[in-house]
Amino acid sequence: MKSSATPPLIKRELCRRSVLLCILFLRNLAYYRTGQGQYGTHLLDPSGPTVNFWRQVNSNFIDMCVLDRCKLFADERAVHHWRKIVSEPAKFEAGLLARLDLTADEFRQLLDRVRFYRDKFVAHLDEFNEMTPPTLDLLAKVIWFYRAHIVTKAVQPGDLARIPTDTPDKFKRGGGRVQRFSA
Repeated sequence: MKSSATPPLIKRELCRRSVLLCILFLRNLAYYRTGQGQYGTHLLDPSGPTVNFWRQVNSNFIDMCVLDRCKLFADERAVHHWRKIVSEPAKFEAGLLARLDLTADEFRQLLDRVRFYRDKFVAHLDEFNEMTPPTLDLLAKVIWFYRAHIVTKAVQPGDLARIPTDTPDKFKRGGGRVQRFSA
């Protein structure tokens, strides 16, 4: 719970934390994909002695992707919601929709699916028997677009000091070293 003595975050801090959330999303996505790929599938083999551990670990990566994405896009009242960072929300949203090749309704449906998964399976375990995680590739495109916007349009030189802003390829694989929310 936020203390009444804690001042609100300034835009520079919101941008820094939002970039960190983007990196954490993509890092967890990279870890998940590694578990599903040639280097991790042996760990998920049902005959393996530690399969339950590795299945849980792999599932946790999806859940963290969803939680970090929701911090940025799901709840407009959230501290790190994209509308609190972007100076021209309508222009940003139009660019994002064009990049994703989605309509505004399709994008809202995607947000609703992500929220549903978070609310019904990650934050709670409600009455639903079938779980379908959201499409991670599409979520990654959203995060990639948002991170690029912050880095190129929302910050000043030095604002992202000590945050990895390496090459796009390295970022797509999950980023470099991330320091947990230090100013």
